[in-house]
Amino acid sequence: MIIAKIHNVYKHLTPTEQKIAGFVLNNPQKVVNMTVKELAAECDSAPSAVNRMCKSIGEDGFSSLKIALASSLPKEKNELSVPFDKNDSPESVFAKVFSSGINTLKNTFHMIDFQSAEKIAKKIASAKRVFIFGVGTSSVIASDAAYRFSQLGVQSYAYTDILQMHVMANNMEKGDVCFAISHRKNKSCCRCVAAGKSCRSILNIAHQLFKRASL
Repeated sequence: MIIAKIHNVYKHLTPTEQKIAGFVLNNPQKVVNMTVKELAAECDSAPSAVNRMCKSIGEDGFSSLKIALASSLPKEKNELSVPFDKNDSPESVFAKVFSSGINTLKNTFHMIDFQSAEKIAKKIASAKRVFIFGVGTSSVIASDAAYRFSQLGVQSYAYTDILQMHVMANNMEKGDVCFAISHRKNKSCCRCVAAGKSCRSILNIAHQLFKRASL
C-alpha cells in the first residue's frame, strides 16, 4: 500500500520532499507514466530530490516507486471509491462498509513497526501492572484494551479521567507499564504520561504515525 506508506511519513519529510510526495498523492496514475525528470520539473525540484523523497518513504528509487504505484493503485482505487448512494440496497451498504474497514486494516498493517511491536509485547508480558490512559474517543479503546489484557492474565487498568491519570502516573512502581493512547497527540494525556518518565516504562500509540510517533 504505497499510498498509505507516503501518508505515514509525509509530515516527517522535508518541504521539498513534501511537495513531491503531495504531487504523487494527488496524481498517482500520472506519476506512473512520468520520468524522474518530468516529476522533478513538475515540482520545481531536481531529480536528486525526487530520489531522496523515494528513499525517505522506504523505496529504493523512482523506478521502485512507480512499480509500487502501478501494482497497488488499481486495487486501492477500487477499495476506496465506494461512495454511498440513497438508492443502495442494504446488502450494498454493508458491502461498502466492510470494504472500507478491510482497506483501513490493510493500510494500518503497512504502517506498523513490527520491531517496536515486539518490544512492546515483551514489556507488557513482563509487566507487574499495565495502566492504560485514554481520553475522548481514545477512552473506549483504553477500556477495551484493559479488558482484553485482563482476559490474557495481565493485570490491567484503564483510566479515562485526567485527574486519575495524574494520580496513577505519580504512584506507579518499577515494573509497571503505562500505555497512553491518543488520536491527536492530546497534550493533557502527554503531561500525565510525562509524570512517570523517570522510573517507568512508557508506551504510546499515535494513531496517525505508528512508525514515527511523536506523542
